[in-house]
This record gives sequence, C-alpha cells and structure tokens, in this order.
Amino acid sequence: MNQIFFSSCGITKEEEISAQEVLDAVETLSFEPKISIHTKPPGKGPEFFLNWAGEELKEARESKDKDIQYRKFYNASVHSKAAVECLVDWYLSKYLLYLTIQPTAGAMQKLEALNSEELLGINFTLFNDVVFEPRNRGIHKFELVEEKEARDGYQLANLTIKNCVNTVDPSDAPVFYGALEFYEGEEAREKIRPKFAKMLNNYPESYETQEINPETSEEFEYYYLGGIGSASSHAVLINREHRDGKISILESLGNGKIEARFCPIRGHFSSEQLREVFTRLESKSPKEISEIENSIRNDVLKRFDFSPQKNVSVITS
Repeated sequence: MNQIFFSSCGITKEEEISAQEVLDAVETLSFEPKISIHTKPPGKGPEFFLNWAGEELKEARESKDKDIQYRKFYNASVHSKAAVECLVDWYLSKYLLYLTIQPTAGAMQKLEALNSEELLGINFTLFNDVVFEPRNRGIHKFELVEEKEARDGYQLANLTIKNCVNTVDPSDAPVFYGALEFYEGEEAREKIRPKFAKMLNNYPESYETQEINPETSEEFEYYYLGGIGSASSHAVLINREHRDGKISILESLGNGKIEARFCPIRGHFSSEQLREVFTRLESKSPKEISEIENSIRNDVLKRFDFSPQKNVSVITS
C-alpha cells in the first residue's frame, strides 16, 4: 500500500556553535529513544578478507610444495591485516570519526581516533606485532612470512572481528536522539485532517491533494510528525549526509517550531571530542524507535534540516 507522510514541524532558525558548546549541551541532556540507520561495511567487509586468509592457510596445509606454502602464508598475512583494517574503517564510519583524521591516516592513527583499546579491546602494540608487522615486512622488505606468523595473525584477526562485532555492532549508526510526536494509522489520519482542510482551501485545484485527501481516500497508510515535543524539549540530530558531518542540538519552541544550533564535524571536532559526544548520548542506553518504517525514515529526518521541505510526501510501494 502507498504511504502518505505529513509533517507540520520544521526548523525556523539555525545558528552555528562551537564543538565545545555541543559537548556542553549534550552534557545536560539524556535521551531514552533514538533512531539508527544500517551502514554497510567498507568494500567487501572484514569477513570476506578473513575468509580469504583462512582459505590461504588451508591450501598451504594441503600443499607439499614449499614455494606454494610460502606464497599462501604471505597472502594470508595480507588478507588478515586487510580484514582488521576494514573493521576499523567500519567503526570509524559508525561514529563519523573518519572526519576527524586525515584521509591518508595510517592504522595507528585510526586506532587512536577510535580509542580502540577501550572501545574494542584492540591493543595496538599486540596487533602491530602479530597482525601488521609480518605483512608490512613482506610488502616493504620483500621478506617471506613464516607459517606461525601467518597463523597467529589470522587467529588474532578472527577472534577480534568476531568479538568486536558481537560487542559493538558496527552496522548500527545513530542519526537521532530524542522523542518524536509521531503517529501512524488512524491516529495520524485524525491529526492530518484539519491540516489538510487548510491545504484544500488554499489549493482547491490541486489534483494530487484531492487524491490523497484523508477524508476521501482509503488507498494510503498515513503517518504524521508533529515535532519533538512541547516547548523546551530537546533532541540531537547527527547529519551523516552532510559533506563535513553535522551535529545539531534541536530545541522545540512549541507548535512544531524548532530551533537548531549546529556544528560541522570536519575541522571542528577532535576525535576525543566526538567520541565524548557519542559516549554521553549513549549513556542511558537509548532504545530504538521501532515504529518508524525504513520507507519514511528519511522523510522524518529531513524535517530537521533547515532547507525548505514539503509538508506532504507520497511514498509509493
């Protein structure tokens, strides 16, 4: 069934603030609900390269040819390192921390940006010695990788990836913290009726408006967003589509009017500051707002963008 999303809320004023001001604001707020989106892993994903490394080791064990064995050990060390680095990049994307470091940052800088030892239990010295160094020595010094080095690197990479993904899901990327005045079904239809009556009065010749009139149409599922709560209610928007990333502190002025104070991430937040923002936002273990379907989630989030938005969206199935 086709869907109608209607909103009577929007940003009426937007002001840029500093990263520290965002931190100070988040310090005073706590949220029980949140909205997250699913993010895909970089490229083929860590499991893909981990499987490649495992297959190389298996083929090495089955071969009697020393040259083939060493080639397989070498390849396994390369794939094990790729698997770990892919996982690290995935977490950097989840928390937008890649915006706080240079695009050419190496593995050590990435792990430092993540504070990987605390977040994921990844000790850089251990990983450098066991996973990274054999591969680096092979690539940069053109040396062979021994069987034990390849096997130990694979086993550590495998254990780490499995534990990390089960402990902190890298595909779950938060985009909004706070409550929403959100309605669906008949409740939404009742909320929309008076708004639609005004639209029909203003645009009586609109064919599309007549077609989706909640008084006459039975062909749609209705959804309505009224705002983020009564006056002085707050929410936090993480804009992942902005080229520099953007964190907005939203404050309800009542009647669907919202004021936004924002700070771009790139060039303004340090890795430590950005980690602290997410730590504070997650401190109450907020639960996912599950009633908002994926098909209208973007329409909901766009209502908190300062650019003009349509009051009505028609989503066809």
